[in-house]
Amino acid sequence: MQVTSPMPAPCQTCPTLLAFLMKGCIHCDNVKPILDQLEKESKHGTFHVVRIYSDEYPSIVNAFGIRGYPTLLLWVPLLNDPKDFRLVEYDGPRTFESMNKWILNRGYTKSESEFTLPLKTRRKLKNALEKDLKIFHH
Repeated sequence: MQVTSPMPAPCQTCPTLLAFLMKGCIHCDNVKPILDQLEKESKHGTFHVVRIYSDEYPSIVNAFGIRGYPTLLLWVPLLNDPKDFRLVEYDGPRTFESMNKWILNRGYTKSESEFTLPLKTRRKLKNALEKDLKIFHH
């Protein structure tokens, strides 16, 4: 999915994998084939994948406080309020099977590191994504 084009409307209700990457990063290069597989799987409409490169979107990287690459975050709209969301960082094995299962489970695992962010901060992050990446637009 191109981050410069608007994301389809289902994003309002489907999880979105935000893959924060840096050009020239060997670890990022290693995860790209898995992201390619996930993007093919996401064509079924159950989730979306967005690649965010640090040099192209420094304001997004700063807004999310990204310090290492690759960083994989799952943006999960809340079922009772699609305007709100939870944000979960992936810390499992870097395999297609593990990541796909994690996404389809909406980021729930036995030991997850979920960000508990105040509503104001969540709105700020969503606004930054809408403005700079033009995703989550209606």
